[in-house]
Amino acid sequence: MLFYLTCWTEDDGIYSCGHEHLTIREALECLVPDGKSFIRARDNGRLRSLNDAEFGVFLVEVTGGILKGKS
Repeated sequence: MLFYLTCWTEDDGIYSCGHEHLTIREALECLVPDGKSFIRARDNGRLRSLNDAEFGVFLVEVTGGILKGKS
């Protein structure tokens, strides 16, 4: 099964929101636009970077204003 997670870095490692978001849009709700957050896919139990199509969805959602006004 495919899920999306919001991840971020801290001095001592990489963390995730722990949610199993079904869409990139849902995962963006956990993202904090501070330069340390990013979205990863969990595909059949394995973490991976977004593929080209998923990254395209990410860009559309971000530029569509979902993060507008979020601090």
